[in-house]
Amino acid sequence: MFSFFKDKSRQNQVRELLDGFQDGFSIEQKAAITRYMLGIAKCTGHINNKEEEYIENTALMLGFQMNDPALIISLNQGVGIMIECLKVLSIAQKMWIVVSVRELLQINGKIDDVKFQYASKILGYIGVTDEILSKIQNLK
Repeated sequence: MFSFFKDKSRQNQVRELLDGFQDGFSIEQKAAITRYMLGIAKCTGHINNKEEEYIENTALMLGFQMNDPALIISLNQGVGIMIECLKVLSIAQKMWIVVSVRELLQINGKIDDVKFQYASKILGYIGVTDEILSKIQNLK
């Protein structure tokens, strides 16, 4: 299924399907989102293959490459800069991040408590409120 995103010729189709949603993120925000997801996956010591593939495909869906210099810069900056970059996102963009993070946390079938705590802490720092979380829970 995710091989769809790896086909460069189909990335324009994704852009059309998402109505340019990914264009609403700056390159720095795309790097910060990718860094955030990498941080979640790595906070227990390693990234497994499922997590790596999910993060890579999420980045591609955003129109972002894992070898983009902006990601290297983001990885070398403090977490505070990542948080500041994500704080300014719209509510809809934050909701998208929450849904994506939820998928990442569930990718192995069981949510790891350490990963959940890390993800939740950062979501709080970027301004994800209980109201945003309740809207997402109602999407079931």
